Amino acid sequence: MTREEFERTYHEKLGDIMQASPKMFEMRVGAWLDLLDSEPAVASYIDAATAGFKFEPWFEQATRGGVSRQLSELISTDKQERDAQFIGLMRQFREPHGWHHFGLAHFRAGNNVAQTLDALNRNIVGPFARDLLRDLGPLVRDAEKVEPEPDEAIATIDPQSPAILELNDKIDELIMLLRSSNMASEILGEDKDRLSAELSASKVLIRVSRVERSIMERLLTPALRFIAKTLADQAGETAVKAALALLAAHLGINIAL
Repeated sequence: MTREEFERTYHEKLGDIMQASPKMFEMRVGAWLDLLDSEPAVASYIDAATAGFKFEPWFEQATRGGVSRQLSELISTDKQERDAQFIGLMRQFREPHGWHHFGLAHFRAGNNVAQTLDALNRNIVGPFARDLLRDLGPLVRDAEKVEPEPDEAIATIDPQSPAILELNDKIDELIMLLRSSNMASEILGEDKDRLSAELSASKVLIRVSRVERSIMERLLTPALRFIAKTLADQAGETAVKAALALLAAHLGINIAL
């Protein structure tokens, strides 16, 4: 499946969810989750994003009777944790009546179940699914380019090693550079969001012990090249050089700018 095909199918499955009746909602959510599981790189991203998040205590707090906190206070501002919350919710919604407690706690429309579900879709499922796709899309390689990966194409790392933690910090620094006001005139907002999403996705992938080098290279190269070309100041040059050195030394990834 090409990236274009994946994104088109993703939107179709999401549309099926948004238009589903209460009786069909769980089945439509299941079909959407099956699509994510069918793409190995996407499934790896989701596994990494959800690995450290304790969903059950969060869900219990979010659905506790007489919820007093606003939903905005329960949703994390951290992108990776927010993805984990959303994936956890969708897995919960796949179960029979799994969406009822959460929906009724935050979007109850009297006794009208259909209106409650519609509010849940408009406020949670639709916006968060579209936000998640910005991370998932870059991971899907064109089918004609996919070949069995030899062992040397996989980097085995310790996600908690000082070098990998330093690389994580450098990627954060690159994301901040992309989002900085000084660059507003240099790059369109849509491209800035795309490059930032690709950098964020690479951060999630280095939280697992085995990293496919080609995916990391594809995610990081556009942003590194843009920053190296656009930023002439010392901060941009230093951040790019440090990231390149760490990638080469510890993941065996050599990116030519």
